[in-house]
Amino acid sequence: MPTTAEVLERLLQPRHVQRVEVLLSSDRSSVERVTLAPGEGLADRLVVKHFLASSGFAREAAALSVLPTGLPVPALIAEDRAERVLVMTDVGDGPSVADALLGADPRAAQEALGAWVEALAKVHHSTGDLRNSFFAALAERGPDGLVKIAPMPEWLAGVPDALRAANAGLEVPLEVVDDLEALGAGLEEEEWETLSPGDTCPDNNVITGPCLALIDFEEADFRHVAWDLAYLRVPWPSCWCAWGIPEPVASAALGRYFTAMKGTAIGADRTTFDRIVEQATLAWALISASWFLPSGLRRNDTMGPPEFAAPPRRATVLERFRLAADTAESLGFLTLEKAARSWHQTVERIWGAQTLPTAPALR
Repeated sequence: MPTTAEVLERLLQPRHVQRVEVLLSSDRSSVERVTLAPGEGLADRLVVKHFLASSGFAREAAALSVLPTGLPVPALIAEDRAERVLVMTDVGDGPSVADALLGADPRAAQEALGAWVEALAKVHHSTGDLRNSFFAALAERGPDGLVKIAPMPEWLAGVPDALRAANAGLEVPLEVVDDLEALGAGLEEEEWETLSPGDTCPDNNVITGPCLALIDFEEADFRHVAWDLAYLRVPWPSCWCAWGIPEPVASAALGRYFTAMKGTAIGADRTTFDRIVEQATLAWALISASWFLPSGLRRNDTMGPPEFAAPPRRATVLERFRLAADTAESLGFLTLEKAARSWHQTVERIWGAQTLPTAPALR
């Protein structure tokens, strides 16, 4: 495999690499900050991302290639499709929303959440007409079978089988399928679909002063905006930093998003907006509970690696079943509400009562 310096010197001739600093490494990708020799036409610092999986490379490259300039995201400078390498602008150093939530300043945490939703709104506002462009860019880079509609409907439809497979003694009535189909149908309005980073976790961003940049588009897709917004309500369904967010704080952040989307179908009516976000909240609560229930049955650790300040796994799963039941009742999905309450009660009998702690900065 070529080194970062070799890839860059091929892509960015005649610029030469002076320094390479590892920023992040995982089983999916590695991210490095590169300092270039002084020259014209490029900044002296860039970020280079190496992908181990072709799907992650294809989605991030496709997304960054079609996003308009001026958005709070890295700009794509160059790509090596054979080596699955992206070269992007460096958005700078700074904490993330996760850092703010784990801190001690409630005002800073609330401002970080507000900056996050406003950055998300800028991306959503600018990408509603990019469906064809994004999927064309994805098809250029992706392996066979990669180009498909967002997987969330499949995940939602798979909840009954996933819960049965967990072998926790959960009763899953066949009638639940009807409620799930109706719930999924409510999240299919094309005028509410935009390009999403796909993994809008609170650590996938960088705060520099008053600005926040969204990073990590490995799961980028074109989907209903409520799938992103419900991250505030569940909260953070696919993430380790799944601490509770007080309802008034989440509502205030969503209000900032709604204001930023004025002039679009998404920002036209707050009652409709809130209901659709509630639908996505219910969907994510069920999907993520089904994801983490099996591991919760095996162990009572936290939602992240040992060195991460994450909430307890079992409390997180129980909170999502409770949230699903309450939200289903509010939305009128009474069969689903009854089933979710029974799932919560069954699992609580196994584990004992658990309460999801609030994010440290918001306690």
